[in-house]
Amino acid sequence: MFCPHGSTYISTATHETEEILKKLWELYDFPASFAVIQMKIYTLALFSVLQNLEAIPKSQACTFFTESQVNIAKKVENIITSDLRLHHPAWELAEYFSISETSLKNYFRGVYGQNISVYLREMRMNKAGELLASTRLSVAEIAAQVGYLNQSKFASVFKKHFGVSPLEYRRTRHLDS
Repeated sequence: MFCPHGSTYISTATHETEEILKKLWELYDFPASFAVIQMKIYTLALFSVLQNLEAIPKSQACTFFTESQVNIAKKVENIITSDLRLHHPAWELAEYFSISETSLKNYFRGVYGQNISVYLREMRMNKAGELLASTRLSVAEIAAQVGYLNQSKFASVFKKHFGVSPLEYRRTRHLDS
């Protein structure tokens, strides 16, 4: 619904609003001039109810995304997680989808609840944990498979994520199985 001052307002319908909308819908197919007058009355009643609704506090407000914006976010997620060894800068992805980098980041954060780099780091660390627990690959090989060329940087990020070094993680997972 359009509101003054360039803002948009979306709210859940009250019982009163639902009743008015039902009556308007019922009158839509009514073939008499009487229906036109009734529709005008119910429309005015609806505007009156909507005008008196309390605004939702900003803390409870949520952002809505179009289907195409959600699809872009999902395609970006697929691109960045399909091969964790590859690095895809946000500007490059934005250019590919012909949108601004800011829009791309907003869509992704809106759909996945995290920014792209945090989401990707979690995917990489989870995959690394999986590989450490289920393979005999070296830490350097696993680091490379999840996109880290520097093994010490990988170990640092891994420890921050899991609370233990990659080798400690492997030992504890190996003992658990």
